[in-house]
Amino acid sequence: MLDLIRDIILATDLAHHINISANQKQMVAQGYDVNNGEHHQLLLALLMTAADLSDQTKSWQNTVGVAKLIYEEFFRQGDLEKAIGQNPVDSMDRERACVPQLQISFLDYIISPLYDGSNLEGR
Repeated sequence: MLDLIRDIILATDLAHHINISANQKQMVAQGYDVNNGEHHQLLLALLMTAADLSDQTKSWQNTVGVAKLIYEEFFRQGDLEKAIGQNPVDSMDRERACVPQLQISFLDYIISPLYDGSNLEGR
C-alpha cells in the first residue's frame, strides 16, 4: 500500500508525466480493465495528477494566483543556479522566461492531453 501511495504521489511530478501519460493513453485505447492492477494504478495516477493541476479548471483569478506562486518558485531556483555559476533553463530564468508563452505551452502539452485522456466513459 505504501508503494502505491508513493507511486501515485510521484506521478504528479511532471518529470515522470510523459512516460506515465503514454501508458495511460494505451490503457484508454485498450479499455479500462477493473481486474488489471496496472490499470488501477494508472487511473489513480491520472486522478492524482488531475487533482494536482486542478487550478487550471478554476477561476481565472485562482489560476493566475497559482501560476504566480509557481513561477516565483521557478525563478528562485533559477537565481540559486545562477549564484553557483549554472545556467538555468529558460522557464526558471526570470530574465529570459516568457511566462505567457510558457503557460500556453503548459496548457497545450500537459493540461489538455491530461483532461482529454481522463474520459474513460464508454470503455
